[in-house]
Amino acid sequence: GGFPEIFGAELAANTAMIADIKNKLEAGLPCYAECGGLMYLTNSMSLNSGETNPAVGFFDADAQMTKRLQRFGYVNIAAYLCGKTIEIRGHEFHHSLVTTTEALPTAYVISKKGKTWTCGYRQKNVLAGYPHIHFYSNPLFLTSLLNVVLEYQAGQA
Repeated sequence: GGFPEIFGAELAANTAMIADIKNKLEAGLPCYAECGGLMYLTNSMSLNSGETNPAVGFFDADAQMTKRLQRFGYVNIAAYLCGKTIEIRGHEFHHSLVTTTEALPTAYVISKKGKTWTCGYRQKNVLAGYPHIHFYSNPLFLTSLLNVVLEYQAGQA
């Protein structure tokens, strides 16, 4: 998470770190990314000023800052994780959009006040989206994430 767009040039300059992150994610390292984390895992992050910086490139998508707030408030989330759908609560607050030209597996189906939309992506052992998850609203979500980590560690032994 965080605000990677603020440090876009500095992050882009660290090409060794970018390559290491991408290689490890491609090799199956588990990763959970919220909001800015999702943005950083795309190909690029573009500011309203027109400045664009390369990012990790794990997801074939691009992040673009916007002048207005895109989503705000508490949401209900259906997350597909470990072969099952897990219902959880969270909140969204972001001034950016992530777009892709190819279909990627969706991370979440979100609903709020009768409206429904999809958000984020899942690929290999990476789950990334805009919502900030309230883990206490359904502990099964966190234990499922931890099970992915344990399975990965067991395979590395």
